Amino acid sequence: MWPRVEPIPEVLPEVTEGDGTLSIAGSGTVPGLSLEQLRGNMVFLRVEDRESFSNGEGRSLNRALDRWVYPSDTVGYVIGDAEGFSVFASQIDRVAGWLRDEMRFPFVLDYRGDVIRTFGLPKGHTALVIVGRDGQVELRHSGPMSDSEIEHVRALLAAHEPPAGIVAPTFEVGSLSNIACQRKPCALAFLGRSVSGADFPGIDGEDSEAEIRQKFEDPSLKLALWLVGMKLGNLAAGAVVGTLDGVELDGWTLVAEHASTREAFDVADGQVALVIIGMQGRMVFRELGRLPMYKLAIASHYLGVEPTLPTRPPE
Repeated sequence: MWPRVEPIPEVLPEVTEGDGTLSIAGSGTVPGLSLEQLRGNMVFLRVEDRESFSNGEGRSLNRALDRWVYPSDTVGYVIGDAEGFSVFASQIDRVAGWLRDEMRFPFVLDYRGDVIRTFGLPKGHTALVIVGRDGQVELRHSGPMSDSEIEHVRALLAAHEPPAGIVAPTFEVGSLSNIACQRKPCALAFLGRSVSGADFPGIDGEDSEAEIRQKFEDPSLKLALWLVGMKLGNLAAGAVVGTLDGVELDGWTLVAEHASTREAFDVADGQVALVIIGMQGRMVFRELGRLPMYKLAIASHYLGVEPTLPTRPPE
C-alpha cells in the first residue's frame, strides 16, 4: 500500500515474450485491451500510476500526445497501473469513470500489473510503449522526456501538430484587440451563465459526492474553475465575457456580455467557449461547450501558463 517508485535503469531490460499479444481483461463497464486484436495499427500505451499521475512527471509528453493529429490507423490508450489495489476495484472504477470523460484516449485499468511486467518498466513513473503494426515493440521509455525525445515519438507515430487556425476576426474586448494580441497570446473565455464563487464545488462543505460531480458537469462552472487557476501574470492576456461574482482572477479582464463579440467569434448566445489567439494573430484554439481536462491542459500549453488549481476528481 506504500508508494512504490523504482529507479529507472539506464537501459530497460530486454523483453521477448508476449509483448504483441498483451491482453487486459475488462469488467462490467470498464473496457479491456487486446494488442492482438489491434494488429495492423500503430498502438501507443501511455502508462501512469498514482505516483506519476500526482507528480506530473509526464506532463510535456501527455500534452503532446493529446494535442497531435494522427493517421487513421494509429490508436492510443492510457493505462492505469493499479497492481495491488484490486481489493478497492469498485471505488477505483468509480473514479476512473469520471476520469474517462476527461481524457482523449480510452483509459484502461491494469490490476495485475501486466503492462509493467510485459514491457519491463519500473514502477512509479510515466511510461510510453509504442507497438508497431506488425506487433513488434518500436519504443519503450520510462520517466520524463526531453523535447528531442518527444519529437522522436511524434515522428514514429507519423503525427503532426494541429494546423494553424484562421486569422482572428477584428475585435476589441476590454484591453484585448488584434494589435494587443500580437505581443503575447490572448484568451477569450465566454461563460454561458452568471457564475458565483459560492457555486464552486465543496465551498460550503455540504455537497455530496453526487452534487460535486454534477457541478463539474456544468460547462460554465468548470470553465470558471479553470480561470481561477490560470494566473496569467505577464505571460498572456485574457478576457472573460459574462458575469463572474465573488471570484478573484489574475491577468483576466471581466467584460459584460456583448452580442457583437460573440458573433465575431461565432459563439452563440448562452454558449460556453474558449478561444486562444497566438502571437501570429491566428486562433490556435477554439472549443465550444464543456471542456474536458485534456483540452484545458492544451489551452494552458498555448498560453504558456500552468494552472495552480488541482486537476483531479473530487475524493
